[in-house]
Amino acid sequence: MATHTAMTQGNDPDVRGLIERNVGILHFVSPKEHAWNGVTRKRYTDFQVHEITKDGKVVKLEDFSMNSREYNRKEAAKAGKTQAPNAPVNATTEQSAQPVAANGASNATAGQTAGAVSGAAAPESKDANVSKEPKSEFLVNLVGQSVFDDLTNFYNKICQDPKMKPAKHGSMKLPVIEDRQMRTKVHAEIRETFSGKIETSTDQNGNIVATASGSNKRWNKGSNGRGDPQAPNPKKLGKFLHFTMYKENRDSMEAVGNIARILKEHPRNFSTAGTKDRRATTSQRVSVKSRDPSKMLFINDRIRDIKIGDFKFEERDLYLGCLKGNEFTIVMKDCVFRDCENEPFEKLLEIAQSTIDDALERIHERGFINYFGTQRFGTFEIGTNKIGLKILKDDFEGAVMDLLSFDASLLAVDTSVVPRPGEFVRYDDIARAKALSKFKETGNAEEACKELPRRANLEFGIIKHLAKQPKDFVGAFMSIPRNMRSMYLHSYQSLVWNFVASKRWELYGDSIVKGDLVLVSGSQPVKPTVDEDDEENIHLPKDSNNNDDDDFGVREEAHVVTEEDIQAGRFTIRDVVLPCPGSDIVYPDNEIGKYYVEFMGKEENGALDPYDMQRRQKEFSLTGAYRKFIGTFIDRPTGSVRSYAHDNDQLVPTDWDDIQAQREAQRAKEQQERQERSATNPDGKMSGWFNIQEDDRRIAEAARETERRKAEAGEDTEIRFNDTWVQTSLDGSNKRIKVDKQVNVVEGGEPSAEPHVDAEENVTASVVSNAAAGTDSQAAGTKEQAPAPADDAMDVSSDTSPKLPAASPVPEAPKIAIILKFSLPSSEYATIVLRELQG
Repeated sequence: MATHTAMTQGNDPDVRGLIERNVGILHFVSPKEHAWNGVTRKRYTDFQVHEITKDGKVVKLEDFSMNSREYNRKEAAKAGKTQAPNAPVNATTEQSAQPVAANGASNATAGQTAGAVSGAAAPESKDANVSKEPKSEFLVNLVGQSVFDDLTNFYNKICQDPKMKPAKHGSMKLPVIEDRQMRTKVHAEIRETFSGKIETSTDQNGNIVATASGSNKRWNKGSNGRGDPQAPNPKKLGKFLHFTMYKENRDSMEAVGNIARILKEHPRNFSTAGTKDRRATTSQRVSVKSRDPSKMLFINDRIRDIKIGDFKFEERDLYLGCLKGNEFTIVMKDCVFRDCENEPFEKLLEIAQSTIDDALERIHERGFINYFGTQRFGTFEIGTNKIGLKILKDDFEGAVMDLLSFDASLLAVDTSVVPRPGEFVRYDDIARAKALSKFKETGNAEEACKELPRRANLEFGIIKHLAKQPKDFVGAFMSIPRNMRSMYLHSYQSLVWNFVASKRWELYGDSIVKGDLVLVSGSQPVKPTVDEDDEENIHLPKDSNNNDDDDFGVREEAHVVTEEDIQAGRFTIRDVVLPCPGSDIVYPDNEIGKYYVEFMGKEENGALDPYDMQRRQKEFSLTGAYRKFIGTFIDRPTGSVRSYAHDNDQLVPTDWDDIQAQREAQRAKEQQERQERSATNPDGKMSGWFNIQEDDRRIAEAARETERRKAEAGEDTEIRFNDTWVQTSLDGSNKRIKVDKQVNVVEGGEPSAEPHVDAEENVTASVVSNAAAGTDSQAAGTKEQAPAPADDAMDVSSDTSPKLPAASPVPEAPKIAIILKFSLPSSEYATIVLRELQG
């Protein structure tokens, strides 16, 4: 069976240990009094990653809008403008008027104010077709008063009928201007003075020709898409739009690709500082050239599990590696501690907290062996390091066959059978196995490609090539994208590095010894990048000979530690580096240098010479790099222990949870204000309307949450909600709070035995009065569980929806969860930190 590392690593200590030993992860720095184990990623929201920018800011999605109307309203408020909440956003609003750039492309949002431009004036009338007379003494001096008057008349003509096609407005010619610099000034001044509605060009005779500006040029229409006359100059704001991308359970490249597809952009027009884990919730910065933020916000409603916001213009785009690191918030559930099985639960909580506190403090002081994590070596039985080894040995046929290998047992899996509770089935792996089996049996590439899952791009390219040239294995391997080809070679280097690091710790521990390597001051690191499959932004080796875009770490000049250095205390163990094998690095001048030759020379490790890493194909020649032996945190880590009852409990809110809570609070405030206003209305015609809107909104949100939980737990899992609500008002209104939520996961769609309310279909289905609740704390909105109502307990509010008795949650035995938060440089693995903590 194909091994999916992300799952087995967290759920089965024996399997995890076997995988780690196979890739050289053999030692840990700090001993533990109580070794323990927990499950990572019970839900993907239990693993949260926030990028840390170069200036140390943790990236979180904060400034969020669902659509352009909401965004423009916020931008207007920021600029000190006012706009009615429900007023339509269009080109006639005063806050949307700003001068466009000299090149005719506006880069601003409605409501922002650009720097004043000489002579540029905003329309005073609310009618977009009526404009104030433009004035520019500078332009008058350049072209003369009569020509300026003609331009003004042409401008007014355009404004009176803005929907007319530009060509129908005709054109006008200005006198010939021989001086090129003067012409340039005229072009720029006309565009600024007439708010970008007049475009100019120079014909072959040297005449400046003025025409109405076209509406089909990229971002020439202002932030609301209707030709705003006052969009700020992009040169003043920045050439690139940066934004925060929040994603759930998606790979970074997949998420960017989806955004690009919907925006009809090429994915290469987007840049990131690194890739983030798939099975997680992550927030990172993304850059794209010259886009209107308000035209991108429909993505928030179009793509599930991807949200964007926090727009800002910058002069430069992002590039792989331009980040300080990542902040991890990890929830480990169902934690158990060795030799503590008979302790009472309260005592277990104390043991857990003291164990975590002690482990984090030790790691903060001593660091951890900076191993490459197990995900570095692939998720199938044939690791990426084995494929890399065959490439280094010029065995391309063997490498391609390994890439097309599959677990034959997957062919017998019946995908129509509902999985048993707790059973994990990767349907993509099954589809892949069946497609590859068909290709090997029949040679029919077309039919095989139809059955391949969408993510099997690598296999798709290989099959297509072999169908045309069955014996061209070199060409088949070269059909793989370049960064993926490099990944296999780097994986072999990573394997060697891990075993060498284990040997280094075994021989010398955390002492610095003669012959160690350190990076001396004054060395210049190369720009780092990451491989797209890695969740923690692992640096790959930079090969200056083949212009590889990857970087293992810092490729700097190394200094061999001497006895004099040790006596003078010039370096510590945190300065020591170990080389990734290559032709342009030096090896330690001690037993570790000899171990490289010994380990790589073994037949099972390729019988390779670490001093001879050049190959016939220049691309597969490795120059090597250096990697820190001991990893460290960026900031002091924290850990807390919590008890919980249900594995689906969200113990740490995500960025999206925080945004929803803020929006819910704002909606509640606005509804309360509307209700107060409607209470003063004598006829009270609107009193019930807001409750209907609120119920509809809750139903829609609950349905979306149900779908998300189903997708996370499995396609055949039914999510049921048992919610308890408490009436908190005494005036007959529908003000109430939820005091408990019970989520039942039903495998295979079988109904549960407990009474339930499906997906909050009726938000008042489980409501008791204040008298029934009986506690002030519940009325104040605390999370204490309300007592079960009597059979005849009904909602006393004015809501007319069907009333049902409240469902009592079925209690479960309490469990222990550990919540960790720590920050790492981009080249270090969070999973290695978890293993060091567990011992």
